[in-house]
Amino acid sequence: MKLYVLTPATLRQIEPFGLITAHHDVQFHGEVSRAGKRDIGMEFYWLHSKLSDPLEISRSGVSIPEIFWPPAGNLVVSAMVQASLHDLPNIHFLEVKFKKLVDFYVCKGDRGPFEQWVTAGKGNPETLIAELPDIPLMHKNVGQYYEMIVARDVEIREQLQCDSWIELEAWLPKTTVMRHFCATVCIKMFEEFPICYVKGHLVCESRAFQKLKPFLDRDYFDVTPLNI
Repeated sequence: MKLYVLTPATLRQIEPFGLITAHHDVQFHGEVSRAGKRDIGMEFYWLHSKLSDPLEISRSGVSIPEIFWPPAGNLVVSAMVQASLHDLPNIHFLEVKFKKLVDFYVCKGDRGPFEQWVTAGKGNPETLIAELPDIPLMHKNVGQYYEMIVARDVEIREQLQCDSWIELEAWLPKTTVMRHFCATVCIKMFEEFPICYVKGHLVCESRAFQKLKPFLDRDYFDVTPLNI
């Protein structure tokens, strides 16, 4: 069986000649809150969580990708991606709310505007969205997006009876915060949970990954293939 570990390339901004800067990263993934709490302070939803409060997203409304991954939240997917995954088991989708959409977009590889802002002491990527005004018209034109909610390995191991457990170990790309990936898994685990969190990383079984692949912008995501 082939697996794929999906990680946001959040550290690529430190590469001096890369396409992606910290501003691009904020532009692509946005910011999130839930029930008035932001980032690590908000509740993270797993497969068996009580899904009472939607994810509220603030981001660029100029170009919204089919798949993006806000900090401290689950993967967010468009209605098109959600439809492609509908036949996979043990995945829930909760429609998100776009709290704020701003008129901001700079193409990948274009570092000029950011360098000008830094020189002028403006354009801090951590406050960029907060400083820009919401554009009501953008809310009318945006389609439906969903938070993709899956199980984590701790919950799965409590449910499954596997005859053979496998020790899986790999080093993930240098753009990943937690590079060393080490977990105990079994094939049945990914047959019943084709997308799940394993040791904090999102792992996709091959069939599930092939459904996501056409929609992934690989400049913002790293994909590590593994065999078990």
